[in-house]
Amino acid sequence: MKGIGRLCFFLAMPVFAQPDSPVNMPEIQALWQQWTTQLSAVRSDRLIAQQQLNRYPQHLLLPESQYPDLTRYDWSELKLLHQIQRHCDVETAIPQDLHSASWLQAVAFERRLCRGEDFGDDWDEQWSALHPAGGSYADRYLAYLQQQPDFSQSHIFYRQHAGSLTLANPEHPLHQTFSGLSAAGQTAILGGYRYYLAQDDRLWRSHPQGIDVLEAEQWQLIAARAGLSVAPIRQTAGQSCVMQYSNLCLSPVTQQRIWWQVVLMGLLVLASGMAVHLLLERRRAMKERQFILQLLTHELRTPVASLGFTVEQFRDQFDDLSTVAQDAFYRLSADFQRLSRLTETSQGFLSDQRQAMKETDAVLFSDWLSAVTESYSLDYELEGDRELALPYYWLGVCLDNLLRNAFIHGQPPVTLRASIESNRVWIEVCDQGQSSFRWSFARSPSVAGMGVGLMIVRRLMRRFGGRLIHRRHPTRYRLELPL
Repeated sequence: MKGIGRLCFFLAMPVFAQPDSPVNMPEIQALWQQWTTQLSAVRSDRLIAQQQLNRYPQHLLLPESQYPDLTRYDWSELKLLHQIQRHCDVETAIPQDLHSASWLQAVAFERRLCRGEDFGDDWDEQWSALHPAGGSYADRYLAYLQQQPDFSQSHIFYRQHAGSLTLANPEHPLHQTFSGLSAAGQTAILGGYRYYLAQDDRLWRSHPQGIDVLEAEQWQLIAARAGLSVAPIRQTAGQSCVMQYSNLCLSPVTQQRIWWQVVLMGLLVLASGMAVHLLLERRRAMKERQFILQLLTHELRTPVASLGFTVEQFRDQFDDLSTVAQDAFYRLSADFQRLSRLTETSQGFLSDQRQAMKETDAVLFSDWLSAVTESYSLDYELEGDRELALPYYWLGVCLDNLLRNAFIHGQPPVTLRASIESNRVWIEVCDQGQSSFRWSFARSPSVAGMGVGLMIVRRLMRRFGGRLIHRRHPTRYRLELPL
């Protein structure tokens, strides 16, 4: 699997390292002209007619109308206007010769609102379009009227002066129409740009008939046919634009790049297919091996049962046997018990591995250690002793592997230590050798063996929640199990 991943990575490297083909400006401009010409033939149902746009002053439609005019008024003047509006400070004397006429007009407007005076019929002649603090006078007066108990005045004012509102005002006739366009988009499309690409991939277009909106499937298909890549300009590193217009990032789509993308996709599909094939083959092989092991375990049960019958026959005649024959019977009986236990446990393990690993016996821990180490004539050190419920059969297989390999491959003396703590139990086998391999027993050329004992121990310990720890200088192997 790792080899396939590396192969795909190196095969894909030329794709990522492929430099963009050099493109001159006349070529990209020709593609741009081709795209815009074809777009001009596309009609949209979402049209804002130019006659309708002409009803409203452009400076009231632009988003910048909402900001204070700091080019004509300083901050102290804007702050004083805010105080008059908020606190109705209508009695403060303001020097007429220190401020502009337009600012004094804003002061008069705020004072008249504080007094609750009616502006009458002189609205269009007396008040300019934009307020120094942002927005229009009409925005502020309409908001004032909407707070009054009599709503009729606000309706009358709206019918007469809707064109004096700014586009940001929810009451403006075109506010809902432009609500899907950001402030930057409104500035671009109302400020003279022909195109602006919104976040929803809709293309806003300005032309002599007005402003309309093209859906993504309308303009993207034409761009693909023209061989032009059109995307919004983002403030991200690595974006390459041959040409920029409004917020459009324009680049040609070369056939070479498409070919490499097809090759890359083919390689990825091939690698995915090979990975799936290997996984299926591995699963099939595992099932086949499991079937063979189940078959062998099942076939072993018959000779084991026959051997048990023979042992029972010898047991009935035990008193008639010689001393040498009685010792041989003891070994035969012990081997039969071990082989019978192995067959039964393996059968259960192969049929349900998880359940087999959970089977435990409760015995005194020192009795179990004595039984395992008896054949090695090995004394052990044990800190704490009590009855524990553990998977003693598999734990015995692990400990027997460690002891056998220590006596065969290690350097004497071999020692065994064990400890029962509050939350774990551990057993450590130590010899005086200097092991150089972490996960396999070193084999001597003069000693037969497959060198896989340690791997078996490690896997068995993992399956019932424990672990095998290896230390060197001198060689030590520790079995740990949680309690």
